Amino acid sequence: PWIAHLFVLPSHRGKGVGTYLLKTMMRKAKELGCTKLYSYQTEVLARNFKDKYDDIGLSVIEKVKKGRESVVIVEIDLQWSQ
Repeated sequence: PWIAHLFVLPSHRGKGVGTYLLKTMMRKAKELGCTKLYSYQTEVLARNFKDKYDDIGLSVIEKVKKGRESVVIVEIDLQWSQ
């Protein structure tokens, strides 16, 4: 299962809205029997949020090219996360 199109308006960023949405999706996926979730993001964005990855059990599993951008595919281990 993939997480896609999680977006928080700039005026609401930094208030925990994105974290709340992501953790809600993770909890629901776990309830449904999923053990892992996947997503991708630009390599630049991934570097900006690297410090938050440890909090949710997220790890980069592959770097690929998507058009002209470099993106990373990430995995969230729901068995590890809270």
